[in-house]
Amino acid sequence: MNFSKQTPQRTAIIPSVSLSRIIDQNRLFQGGKIYVKFFQPGVGVLANEQSDKLSLMILRGIGVMINETSGSFQIILEENYKEADLIIDGHLVEVGSTPKWHGWFMRPDKGSVEIKGRLYEKESGKVIAIFKEHMDFNRKKKSFEEIALILGQNIGSFLLESL
Repeated sequence: MNFSKQTPQRTAIIPSVSLSRIIDQNRLFQGGKIYVKFFQPGVGVLANEQSDKLSLMILRGIGVMINETSGSFQIILEENYKEADLIIDGHLVEVGSTPKWHGWFMRPDKGSVEIKGRLYEKESGKVIAIFKEHMDFNRKKKSFEEIALILGQNIGSFLLESL
């Protein structure tokens, strides 16, 4: 697929706390085909239907951001894994919420999602970038799935802004 290169608009995405950095800028400039692995639940995060949905939304966010705005990268599906030059993998580090009764006394029904991961070369295993995104949100206004999508878009945007 050929996508026209546009400048991503990170300001349109809800800000999150990001601790991300590029390790090999030169390799990032080369672009390539990226396979995004399923984000597995980390320590303390339950492996259940919700974590599966969140992982899928993260993948979708990364894919949409990169495929719609980059001419340098292309997200590929699992059946084309052999063609991948680069791999993104990561973990759900935190998926939490404040109990509803807690919100009655102190603050609204608050949720939080945190993910971390890396972009690396498939053949050599050399890490090109690392990322960690965290977002607190009001569950009355956004769902966990919406936040996971935004975090995925933020990862895609971070990689594209570094080009």
